[in-house]
Amino acid sequence: MSEALAVAKRFTDTYSAAVTGRDKTAIMSLYAPDVRVFDLWSTWSHEGADTWGDSIGEWFDSIESGTHSATFTDLRAYGDHDVIVAESFVRYSWHSPEGELEWMDNRLTWALVQHKGEWVIAHEHTSAPVNAETGLVVTKREVDAHHPNS
Repeated sequence: MSEALAVAKRFTDTYSAAVTGRDKTAIMSLYAPDVRVFDLWSTWSHEGADTWGDSIGEWFDSIESGTHSATFTDLRAYGDHDVIVAESFVRYSWHSPEGELEWMDNRLTWALVQHKGEWVIAHEHTSAPVNAETGLVVTKREVDAHHPNS
């Protein structure tokens, strides 16, 4: 495993555990103070860790009881000792109040940089494709057996 992929894997593991535990402090420990986040939801961009932390707090506050997870697949990472770009698909899943399993898929890219000797996320970008016919965001990823990265 390359160093870049090992760093990215540590980030996805920490992020996943923080989502499961609804641990805002653990998630925010991954981000640079001046992070810029292009999130899939509502706000055009979040400027700085305080603003992004507020959004994370609102997300965790909105979560009803039950099991929640963030599962990363097809993680890739490129870079060296200064900058790493990590990309992955991430599935956010939870059980609805009726007990049904619900989920939403995103595409995720992180730009990781060194800050005071530690890797941090300097930029995060999440997205999902838009259905050309309906104009709606597609949040359920169908995996084609002939093209596993679809």
